[in-house]
Amino acid sequence: MAFPDVTVEIAFNSVGKACECKLQHSHHWNRRCSRPLVWSKRGQPGKGGWEAFHKDRNPENTSYSNCRILCWDCYLLCSRNIT
Repeated sequence: MAFPDVTVEIAFNSVGKACECKLQHSHHWNRRCSRPLVWSKRGQPGKGGWEAFHKDRNPENTSYSNCRILCWDCYLLCSRNIT
């Protein structure tokens, strides 16, 4: 189940419009990826592309606390369970 648009917008703005990933795969361990994101590029690969990700992997939980904003690269890696 997808996050409601308002939830995604709040989450996107709360992380400063930057990737919030802290996993060790494409950036330094224990640091945020922080790639800048563009609102209109949701669901798109490339520069500024991003997607909302379920932190607890439960697609039924569409709450703000379960919404992680990730750049496209981190989103793909997390979706494949690669950390």
